[in-house]
Amino acid sequence: MAGGGIAVSVGSSKLARTDQESSVTNNASTIGSLSGNLTVQAGNNLHVTGSDLIAAKNVTGIAANVTIDSATDTSHQSQTQQTSKSGVTLGLSGAVGDAINNAISETQAVRNSAGGGNDRAAALHAIAAAGDVATVGLAAAGAMKGGTPSIAIQVSVGSSHSSSQSSEDQTMQRGSSVQAGGTATFIATGTGAPDSGNVTIAGSDVTASDVALIAKNQVNLLNTTNTDSTRSSNSSSSASVGVSFGTNGFGISASMQNAHGDGNSDAVMQNNTHINASNSATIISGGDTNIVGAGVNANRVVADIGGNLTIASVQDMTVSAAHQSSAGGGFSARRRLQDCVPPLQRRASA
Repeated sequence: MAGGGIAVSVGSSKLARTDQESSVTNNASTIGSLSGNLTVQAGNNLHVTGSDLIAAKNVTGIAANVTIDSATDTSHQSQTQQTSKSGVTLGLSGAVGDAINNAISETQAVRNSAGGGNDRAAALHAIAAAGDVATVGLAAAGAMKGGTPSIAIQVSVGSSHSSSQSSEDQTMQRGSSVQAGGTATFIATGTGAPDSGNVTIAGSDVTASDVALIAKNQVNLLNTTNTDSTRSSNSSSSASVGVSFGTNGFGISASMQNAHGDGNSDAVMQNNTHINASNSATIISGGDTNIVGAGVNANRVVADIGGNLTIASVQDMTVSAAHQSSAGGGFSARRRLQDCVPPLQRRASA
């Protein structure tokens, strides 16, 4: 029974869902001296990635090229969901059908309000159930008092489908850290190649009493970037067809709907490099010095630059967009039963 009257529905429903998640997390390495100096020297490249250099006194790094930058953590999450439903409903309509439906609905409402759950109530409910037949008969008779009775059988078939997908991808930079109680010095000597001899610090921090960055070629103090990207989409569709046949004729109706949409968002967050010296900060480069998305903080800053000096800021940024659209339509048609009978047959029956 459905809707409180005479109606029978048969259908099915399916739900399918998937979830995926993956991540990469970097753990920092640490090299330190608890009471003295820390000196790191390489014949070619000195590369510190997502790690820490710590000394109670001085930290010194010497190589053809010196790079102190960040390690990249990543994460990915995605989800998909699909839902499908379909069914068939058989019911009554028309004056007689509506009267029967209303009568049964009222009978059921009275019965449900009885409550209690004891044996006497159960017995009364059994008597009331037997009275349903009489109720239906009285309702049908009442509907026919006004003239020609009308009753129709309705059959409707429908189905719907919906799906959604979403994903999020993130990158997070884990910068390096240099801490010295005395002086932090990094020297890039070069190899003789045109592009060698660079000191590059990206998305990392250097903190000391004095900081000295000395490069045969370039000194680059740069930012790194965190990213967050989300993608989502959805779609849905539904369709139904109904047919009715009764004393007043027959009818047919159909409808359908379709919708889909998507949404995207991209965010960029900057991680600055910080050079913090409680006393002095010295930058010496034979070529250019680039300070982009970085800060140099000291009581005294000394710079000797053989090429160009570039100082620039970087911005966080978020871009998002969403679209949704839908369309639908339907029709219905009815024809009286007498219009379906040929004129001669109608006169003969008359």
